[in-house]
Amino acid sequence: MDQDTVVLSLRQLTKHFGGVVAVDGIDLDINKGEFITLLGPSGCGKTTTVRMIGGYEEPTAGQIIVDGQDITNVPARDRNFGMVFQDYALFPHMTVSDNIAYPLRMRKWARDRVAGRVSEMLDLVRLDGMGKRHPWELSGGQRQRVALARALSFSPRLLLMDEALGALDAKLREYMRVEIRRIQRLLQITTIHVTHDQDEALGMSDRVVVMRQAKIAQVAAPRDLYTDPTSVYVADFVGRINLLWGHVVEHAADATIVELDDPFPPATATRIRARRTPDQAVGSRVRVGIRPEAVRLVEGGGVLAGVVSGARFGGPLEYVTVAIGPDRTLDLLRRPGDAPPQGNVLLDWAPDQALVLPAD
Repeated sequence: MDQDTVVLSLRQLTKHFGGVVAVDGIDLDINKGEFITLLGPSGCGKTTTVRMIGGYEEPTAGQIIVDGQDITNVPARDRNFGMVFQDYALFPHMTVSDNIAYPLRMRKWARDRVAGRVSEMLDLVRLDGMGKRHPWELSGGQRQRVALARALSFSPRLLLMDEALGALDAKLREYMRVEIRRIQRLLQITTIHVTHDQDEALGMSDRVVVMRQAKIAQVAAPRDLYTDPTSVYVADFVGRINLLWGHVVEHAADATIVELDDPFPPATATRIRARRTPDQAVGSRVRVGIRPEAVRLVEGGGVLAGVVSGARFGGPLEYVTVAIGPDRTLDLLRRPGDAPPQGNVLLDWAPDQALVLPAD
């Protein structure tokens, strides 16, 4: 992947539907060969963004630039982009081979060349021998792979995927994540993927674009997004996190000291050491975020005291909920094979695992 070559640039891209702002002046550069995911809840603007990139929605303002060329007003049919929709959009009366061949025939490819390419694509998506079947004779995962093969058949400049895994069950989704990423890496095709599923975004992407209320909240590699979110919104949307209110009282050499505002039971420290975050001014109100896997049970000392109030089994790991004050709980992760914690407990974590985030 050539991370130094920008293939697609969005410049102040905006879309209004009447009085509703669906996309609000976003800027984004996407590099050659990248797998980028637009992640966010319903209504945040991610699908509208990818539809504008594909030419299926006309921007209200802004530019879409591909390889240095402004294509904002270029029709979808002339952009040479592949598109995979959530509902597959296959032609039910056509065979699998004819579905894959359709965009090639529309481009006036020679018959023998079409046949060769269809065979290549069936092999690529592991559907060799199924070319004569119809979509209604296939499973959901197979139909999704046909749609992917059709979108890739003509060697598009970009591959766009709008909730392409949304119609699949959980196990099949996991399989198709691996398959799509395998194909994308093999072809080195720049891909823009839309989803509301955080696991899907973190597991498939080179970078994730988190969207909120028509704007971009943060762009980062999956690991950086999880470990270094820039806001409570991103921290809470990407994975589980415990959030406590407080205000900054000091920036030490190796930590930021936060005074907790929440009412806590006795044996709880009111001041905690957190990851050094000098951009949060002394006196500013903040949220302290701790991922459940960073919280540990301790025999003595500890940061917080609480009472175990429940547990949720999750296969190899179990979430344990600890009540740490009136209407306030904190989750931690443990292995189900360990002795279950009960009653009063003390909790601790490494200071650099406690994120100091703007109060929003």
